[in-house]
Amino acid sequence: MSESIAALADDLRQLAQRAYQDLDIHSQERLARNQLYKQVSPDMQCRCIDNGCRTITDAVNVIERYEAVLGTHSTFVRALSEESSTNSDTDMRKCLQRIESRLDRLEKVCSKGPPFQNSRHKKPQSPGCFGCKANDHYWRDCVNNTERNRLANTNNMLHHNQQPPNRMFEQKHNVLDGSSSRRQMNDNRSEN
Repeated sequence: MSESIAALADDLRQLAQRAYQDLDIHSQERLARNQLYKQVSPDMQCRCIDNGCRTITDAVNVIERYEAVLGTHSTFVRALSEESSTNSDTDMRKCLQRIESRLDRLEKVCSKGPPFQNSRHKKPQSPGCFGCKANDHYWRDCVNNTERNRLANTNNMLHHNQQPPNRMFEQKHNVLDGSSSRRQMNDNRSEN
């Protein structure tokens, strides 16, 4: 036995209002109406669209009017027959048995493999340092990491108020010294 189109429309309207509380009432109505259209035949959808149904109530009125004229119900919503459910129940059991047998075969194959491949119960090891292959530290902390050592030395020099070795600084310093000595030479020439 199928439910009436009006009951379905009421349920769809309530669901749209609950699910889309942040939307305005007109948007909720459109969403509910579009869901109703999915439950009726394409012929009935066309009739609703041709009649310019703006709300779900308008669509219900059109559908009920055409069903009264035609004498048939165009919607069989949420109605399941016993026959279809038992067939799907049997199909589901067969599918479940195939999955279980396949799982058993996979478990047998995995248990025969080498122990390092069957690591489902073992905690994965940390990769550790790729420089020295030790597992107790990472490359950023490795004594073999020359970049880390250079940065550490620079930081120590800055901490002790020393100038870090910087070629750009040295070049700028030399250029400034050279230009100031040229000025002194030019000043000496103008004095003579």
